[in-house]
Amino acid sequence: MSSNLLKVLRRNRLKIELKSILSFSNSNNLRTTLTSCIAHLEENKYKECINELTALDSKQKDILSSAIGKDIAKLDSLNVVLGLKSILSGIEEQDIRKKIWDSNTITENDRAVLDNLSIESLQKEDITTESTIYVDTNKQLVERMELTVKYIEDIVQEARIECEEIKNLKRNLTNLKEYISKQEKDEQRDNKDILDILLSINYNSTKKRYLLQTIRIKDIDTLFVTPFIQETESLEEIVDENFSESYDIPPLAQSAGSVRLPTLMYHHIATTDSTNKFVQGLFVSPEMFEKQIAYLTKKNYKSIDVEEFNNIFSSGKNPKQKSVMITFDDSTLSHYTQAYPILRKYGHTGVFFVISNRSQISHTQLKEMSDNGMDIQSHSRTHPMFRKTDSESLVSEIAGSKADLERITGKKVTSIAYPGCEADQRAFEIVSSSGYKIAFSCGRYIDYRENNRYYLSRVHAFNDMESFVKMLSVGL
Repeated sequence: MSSNLLKVLRRNRLKIELKSILSFSNSNNLRTTLTSCIAHLEENKYKECINELTALDSKQKDILSSAIGKDIAKLDSLNVVLGLKSILSGIEEQDIRKKIWDSNTITENDRAVLDNLSIESLQKEDITTESTIYVDTNKQLVERMELTVKYIEDIVQEARIECEEIKNLKRNLTNLKEYISKQEKDEQRDNKDILDILLSINYNSTKKRYLLQTIRIKDIDTLFVTPFIQETESLEEIVDENFSESYDIPPLAQSAGSVRLPTLMYHHIATTDSTNKFVQGLFVSPEMFEKQIAYLTKKNYKSIDVEEFNNIFSSGKNPKQKSVMITFDDSTLSHYTQAYPILRKYGHTGVFFVISNRSQISHTQLKEMSDNGMDIQSHSRTHPMFRKTDSESLVSEIAGSKADLERITGKKVTSIAYPGCEADQRAFEIVSSSGYKIAFSCGRYIDYRENNRYYLSRVHAFNDMESFVKMLSVGL
């Protein structure tokens, strides 16, 4: 899609959203600002509109936050506009994605995380990954893509722009949907044929199985269904109480009085062109992430949410089943587009530490993730370094983000991950008094003690399997 078309789409979408808020806002000052901003958009003065929005005072921004809660579906990108760093402000860039993922956007907080990490894989000159991922065609995803294309098509038509790319995409999606429907019908017919064959056999045995075998006779494949009488070995029973079973890497000796609960920390589930080793350490490719999650599934690990973590931690005893908590920091869009679908595919739970006022994941998407079993927890409101933040602002960052996220998901938020993995005694006290039960930093350890409840370690996951397998039984 061309750069000019991207500009028109974003301007029109922002204009639609601002008009929607204007229709139910009862604040005269806010209405004046929104009216002025819309007028700028009518004259293609996009930057002037953005400047007016970012200049709103805290009270007006709070009103907008309430408006977002009332009409989430129409205001996905406004949440991003109000953030400290907006992806929309990069409208002049030829490639928006390059601006988002460019190494120059790695913040001081991200670097602080990396300063706490040390792993052999970062010292390697070349990191190569080979993996094969099998995916099924997702009818629901295609239908959602169709709705998105329809939305873009309406805006393009309103702007009186001809866009052959949109037409081709719509045509391809229609063909793909028809192909999926044909596959489903063929599969249903095949299943019915096999069922009819099985039910036609007058053979009753509760201890025997049937053998289906295709034999080629005179160039014709013929299906034979016969009783399979030979005794066979039963499938290996899956044992959930497997905590003490063998590990691929021998476990590190556990200190007395601790609880072992490996907690993994991810940032970007994406690739990067950066040659900087520290920047590379923040990225795990979708292919490698799926390989890691598939490994957890194969080894019968249970992925737990914050409530389950706290219950096990408070008991003072190791879990009976191998357990792991899979966490994500900074609420980047790749968490929704890449990590979330892979976790659902394998039946695992992810804990997403979200920056409530600077999230690239919209409120609607966060609610969807929460409703589908993901755990949404706090990563502050705007991601400041807590040690450099005054106490009054800390209360807003810690208690405010908890309230924001509970309003979005309708569920309790009981855990926070410190931005940049840094905090001090002031932060511990505010976290405790704000209703959080546990809090996380980052580190190298997978064993926990009660006296570290508000400064628990998480090990950073990297883009390789060797370190991943190691951290499950040893840490980093």
